[in-house]
Amino acid sequence: LRSVWEAQMPAEVAAGRRAANSRDAWWESIVRPATSDRDLEEAFAPRYRVYVEEYGKPYPGADHRRRMLSDQWDPHSTVLIAERDGHVAGTIRGTVGSAPGFGEAHEAVFGHMEEVRAVGWHRVAYSSRLVVDKAARGHSRLALAL
Repeated sequence: LRSVWEAQMPAEVAAGRRAANSRDAWWESIVRPATSDRDLEEAFAPRYRVYVEEYGKPYPGADHRRRMLSDQWDPHSTVLIAERDGHVAGTIRGTVGSAPGFGEAHEAVFGHMEEVRAVGWHRVAYSSRLVVDKAARGHSRLALAL
């Protein structure tokens, strides 16, 4: 999925420069793919705050000591981070259906859909773990960016 993201990224952004077009510059300045372990930790912490602390959902794999939430799909996914004023304002994860075990794990949810069977799991992408920090909620541009 990372290659799909990079293929759609303006050349100026991919090269680390701001895009000439203001719309692309705004997009580049607020949303970026997590490319390091530190980036992933920055995404996993808001997940924990929202899903575990705020919503009270029990996640057996949650790291309560470090206050982070990740799972088996993260290593096979692209995690996007939205930043606002230097802080992580939101995250979302995209997983391509060709990830190891993805089709089998999601068969019960999507297997009945004729479209999925017709195109094959390798052509399916699944977005999950959308998190928007409380302070950033209600900002439509952030939601559109993610």
